[in-house]
Amino acid sequence: MKVTVNLIKESRIIEVEIDEGSTVREVLKKIGYIPQGSVVVRGEIPIPEDDKVKDGDFLTVYLVATGG
Repeated sequence: MKVTVNLIKESRIIEVEIDEGSTVREVLKKIGYIPQGSVVVRGEIPIPEDDKVKDGDFLTVYLVATGG
């Protein structure tokens, strides 16, 4: 199945092929992002990394900056 991912930091949108039943975490790993350093939004709602994605989903990925 395919999901569309809007990578805010990179200012680009990509399509990702993943297996049915895949989670947000698996999508992030496939595109090389660390789940703990990312916030994923579906529509206007942030979703947890263990949420399953559906064919045709449009996800927006924000990287979280931390420091001290």
